[in-house]
Amino acid sequence: MPKRPLSDFEARLIATIHSINWLGNNADGMTIHQQMEASFGACSLGSVYVALEQLEEEGLVISWFGDPTPERGNRPKRFFILTKQDAEKP
Repeated sequence: MPKRPLSDFEARLIATIHSINWLGNNADGMTIHQQMEASFGACSLGSVYVALEQLEEEGLVISWFGDPTPERGNRPKRFFILTKQDAEKP
């Protein structure tokens, strides 16, 4: 649980992750960034990753790495999901 109020950007990020996962898709960093821009306007990829790392440190999201793919130069995608405590909030 964060010890501070979420910023508008972080709240939008959480809503975006929720909507991507709710649709049955995995929320990787690039997909989250693209959906944020489509829904809320321009934002930098770096700001998305910084906010995701802060949310993970505060226990609101969990991340993991997928398998490396040749399309990404054998680098894995990093996926994000909301934690159970966040998903249970009214």
